[in-house]
Amino acid sequence: CLAITARDYKDEEKQALRDQSFNPRSFPIAYDGLALIVNKANNDTCISVKNIADILSGKITSWKAINPKSDRGDIIVVFDNKKSSSVHFAEDSILGGKPIVNPNVVATNKTADVITYVENTPNAIGIIGSNWLNDKRDTTNLTFNKNIRTMSVTRLDKATPQNSWKPYQYYIYNGNYPLTRTIYVLLNDPLRGLPWGFSNFITSPKGQLVIFKSGLLPVQGNI
Repeated sequence: CLAITARDYKDEEKQALRDQSFNPRSFPIAYDGLALIVNKANNDTCISVKNIADILSGKITSWKAINPKSDRGDIIVVFDNKKSSSVHFAEDSILGGKPIVNPNVVATNKTADVITYVENTPNAIGIIGSNWLNDKRDTTNLTFNKNIRTMSVTRLDKATPQNSWKPYQYYIYNGNYPLTRTIYVLLNDPLRGLPWGFSNFITSPKGQLVIFKSGLLPVQGNI
């Protein structure tokens, strides 16, 4: 079997498979960013990783805590799914392994629903994979969506337009964008059949070019 995920095998998962005489393998194939989107009427589009952590942990609940001049009220954070990779990344990498406890965090069923929610909710922040911003082949995605704005994010405590970056492929490549994650192929195929063939293709230069055109940053970034 084969899976494409936003994390590697856990040690206990590898061991459980090895105990069954399997030989699980994993290959990094791409890098992605966690993108934050807001309503087009919201001009507060710079945010720090610390702000994001404080929002998810419930320390910050209103837009005034980010911009004292804001009149947008409480911040509502929306994910694509309660068990999505975006939620996992937020808890593991932004909150240091702690759970999201802000009561104003909601989840939809899919990424397209997050976009619709943000379009209709002026005080919302949507959290999605950045490839939705970058895939120019798909005219339904955010590259062509004029009803949302993409937030710029900084590692520094105070966000400004000068020190904050959007989750585009180049800013992921050069390390400016802070909310990045690795995409893996997880492989468990003792017969070395079709899953192995696909893994070999997707890690080849031609497969990496397909990844690049899909809006992700390929591991072979120099292509």
